[in-house]
Amino acid sequence: MRFPRTTSALALPAVLTVALLAAGCAPTGTSAGASCAAPAVDVEDGALTAGGAVRLSGTAFVEGCADFQGVSDGEPLPAESTAPMSDLAVRWVQGTHDVELATVDADAHGEWSAVVVVPDDAAPGDAVIRVAPAADVAVTVAR
Repeated sequence: MRFPRTTSALALPAVLTVALLAAGCAPTGTSAGASCAAPAVDVEDGALTAGGAVRLSGTAFVEGCADFQGVSDGEPLPAESTAPMSDLAVRWVQGTHDVELATVDADAHGEWSAVVVVPDDAAPGDAVIRVAPAADVAVTVAR
């Protein structure tokens, strides 16, 4: 079967759009918020023990996103303002045990660090360190 010539003319823009989206480029006039790094928590390597100290750090704890300014109708869009998050609760969760270990404030770059103490009554095994809105970080208390 032979298709009209207009089919191939429509295919090129569709292929280019898919290629740009796959490369992480946002279409003109849309938000590129998805390109911003999500907040993340890092736990310093080492065995966790009940009553022991552990260093934590966080990155990308900002409200807003300034990764991509964007363009609309050929004109640059104003950069979205970013503000560091504050009063972030650092929580220890193990089974039904949920305790706040510290409260931290991100700096102007959205970064923070803290040394916290694993609860004295932490049981050997799996636990979670939670600092919303970042994903929970799985940790293990040494036996």
